[in-house]
Amino acid sequence: MRSVSLSLLAFLLPALAFAQPVAGSDCPGEPASPVAAVADAVGGAFDAAGLTVAPDGYVRNVDPEAAPPASLVEAAARAKRLSVPNRVQEGPTCGLYALGMVMDYYHSLDASNAVPFVVDKDATRAGAANFPASTDRRLFDVAKENGYFAESLRIVNAEGGMFVADELGRLATKFGYRYDLIDRATAADVRAVVDRGHPALVGFDVNYDGNPASVAGKRAHWGVVVGHFQYEGKEYFIAQHGWEAKTYLWSAKDLEASMAQIQPTLGPKIVEVLPRVH
Repeated sequence: MRSVSLSLLAFLLPALAFAQPVAGSDCPGEPASPVAAVADAVGGAFDAAGLTVAPDGYVRNVDPEAAPPASLVEAAARAKRLSVPNRVQEGPTCGLYALGMVMDYYHSLDASNAVPFVVDKDATRAGAANFPASTDRRLFDVAKENGYFAESLRIVNAEGGMFVADELGRLATKFGYRYDLIDRATAADVRAVVDRGHPALVGFDVNYDGNPASVAGKRAHWGVVVGHFQYEGKEYFIAQHGWEAKTYLWSAKDLEASMAQIQPTLGPKIVEVLPRVH
């Protein structure tokens, strides 16, 4: 390798700007001769300086995955996530529709996993379902039959809310699923569930933008965490819930704090629903 002094390298580096291919053009053939001469003179010194030069003198494109993401959205787009379909709720039924999303995910992997509607009108209401119901039994009716709306009636004077995390898991078992209840759950526990390939059902307080809040359980809600990633040294979760068919990006710290301060029956807990065993 021919050595190049730092002063020569500093002099030559600006020339590289002219070696970039024009956006939208075909792969160029012959580079301009001065650029070729630069590359030939410097040789392997570019590698030592952190650059990579192709044989024709052009700087190679850096792997975009290796470069730091330019924004939170870009970091999320690169993250691995579980392909959980959305369901849009109607009324105070966030837990039932969140559970339905998880069931849809497992049904997409194995059609033998049940996909019940929440209520009959899901068959025609836009955004309420992703697959034809595999059973005539409805999540709402089965929850009501088993007394799972007692806390909902007490707290919001309406049926449909799932205010006890363990009961949401038990409801899943009525349709052939299994579940684990993770108590005193942290952000690390949420991440571990997703890494196992399971969507994480989490209870939290929701603000008016659909993000985690801390209002002493006055806006308790259910969400589904489907992925996680790091951006600028902080951890984020990719999540969704029944308000709309939308992906949310939540600070892991904010979600953990929100889960920790709502009523004891709902959080800080994770309901990890598991598919049926054949």
